Amino acid sequence: MIEVGDTGTGMDPEFVRERLFKPFQTTKHTGMGIGAYESQQYVQELGGKLLVDSTLGAGTRMTVQLPLFEAGIPDPRERLQTAAA
Repeated sequence: MIEVGDTGTGMDPEFVRERLFKPFQTTKHTGMGIGAYESQQYVQELGGKLLVDSTLGAGTRMTVQLPLFEAGIPDPRERLQTAAA
């Protein structure tokens, strides 16, 4: 789990629910409004979740939850024991 937060202007619940993760929805003068959408899509493809906790006037906290991945890599201690033998 990774959490990132700020103390900015925050977002209202309707914006988070209806617009934040939809492509081409932006409140800025520049940009295409696809960053949050692409981030959420990528995290979901990895089997995770992107959670938002935001309060107007108080800021936003984004939490990325990813599943643990076991690559079948041996424990480094096992490699040291094998090398010493």
